[in-house]
Amino acid sequence: MKRLLGIALGGCALAALVLFTGTPAEAKCGKASASGVGLGPEMAKDMAKMNLAAGLETKKLKAKGKIAYACSGPLMSECKATQRAC
Repeated sequence: MKRLLGIALGGCALAALVLFTGTPAEAKCGKASASGVGLGPEMAKDMAKMNLAAGLETKKLKAKGKIAYACSGPLMSECKATQRAC
């Protein structure tokens, strides 16, 4: 009986260790954003994408997932690019 209890407690301790050591890596991830201005939505998107890439490179972060864009204005457009980064 003592052996079974020891195995169960050891398993719980190991599971807790795995859960707590995996958490800090996830906590370092967040949303990165950058904006860009151009003479149309496509040019503004390209500028925002380049600014986002430059910001991630400066902070030594790796991008994860797709880039989401939010643009305003038909002629002189401003776009904000957001992406998950770790």
